[in-house]
Amino acid sequence: MTLEILSPEKTLFRGEAERVTLPGASGEFTVLRNHAPIISALVRGNVKYVEKGGEEKSLSVEGGFVELPSQVMENWAFEPEMLKHYAVHYRTGEVIPKYLVDKLRKSELFNQGFATTELIAASLSDMDIHSVTEYEPFDPMAFERQALNEKRGLIPQIEPRYRYPYFSHIFDGGYSAGYYFYTWAEVLDKDTFEAFRESGDLFNKKIAADFRAKLLARGGSEDGMSLYRAFRGADPDKRAMLRSRGLWDEPEPEPADEGEALLQPEIRQE
Repeated sequence: MTLEILSPEKTLFRGEAERVTLPGASGEFTVLRNHAPIISALVRGNVKYVEKGGEEKSLSVEGGFVELPSQVMENWAFEPEMLKHYAVHYRTGEVIPKYLVDKLRKSELFNQGFATTELIAASLSDMDIHSVTEYEPFDPMAFERQALNEKRGLIPQIEPRYRYPYFSHIFDGGYSAGYYFYTWAEVLDKDTFEAFRESGDLFNKKIAADFRAKLLARGGSEDGMSLYRAFRGADPDKRAMLRSRGLWDEPEPEPADEGEALLQPEIRQE
C-alpha cells in the first residue's frame, strides 16, 4: 500500500508499506495492505510502519505543543488594544471602562494557588497511574487518595475535579501520561506572548510572522523544543506563566549601600 505522512510544512514520508500503526484520536489502530483509503487526525505517540522490504521504522507525533496554538490567542482577549475592537456597549459603542477590566483581571487571580496545586496534582496523579509496573489487584480509591491527598496535599473537604471515575482525559481522551500538557502549553503560550510584550507592540507583525513560520507551520516535522527555541531564541521561561496566575512577583532591586553610593560617579548632562 502507499503510505503518505504529512506535516503542515512538508511530506515526512511517501512510499510503499506493508502495514502502519497509528496513534489515532480514538485509539491506536493498524492499517494493512488493501485497506480502504483513510484519513485520520493523530494524537501524541509513535507512527510505526513496515516498509516493503520488511524494515520497521517510526516517527514521533509530539503532544506537548498540542494546546499552544489555541491557548496563545487567549492572551490578547483583555488587552486594551484588543478590547476596543470588540468590548463595546451594544447601543453607545463605548469601550468597556478600565475599572471593569481591572476587576476582571483581579478576579482571574482568585484562588489561583489552589487551582494550580489541583492541576499539578492531577498531572502527577496521571503519571502515578501510568508508572505502575506491578499489575496486581489493588484498591483504586486508596490509590487515588494517596496520589491526590497524601502525596500532593489536596484536602478531602474540597472534592477534586480529577476523581478517577470521571477523569476521562487520561483513560480515553488521548492524554494518558500527558495531562501535564495543559500546564506546559501554558508556560509556552505565556512566554510566547511575552515576546510581543517585550517588543512594545502586541501586534508586532515580524514576531507574528516568525511564530507562524518557525513554529506553527513546521508542525511535528521537528522536535518541538527545537522549533520553540528557533522562534524565541531561548528556552521557555516559566515566570510569565506564574505572573499571569499571580504566583510570581519580581523581586525589588536591593538598595545600594550608602558607602557604595558615595563612590558612584555622578553623571550630569549639560
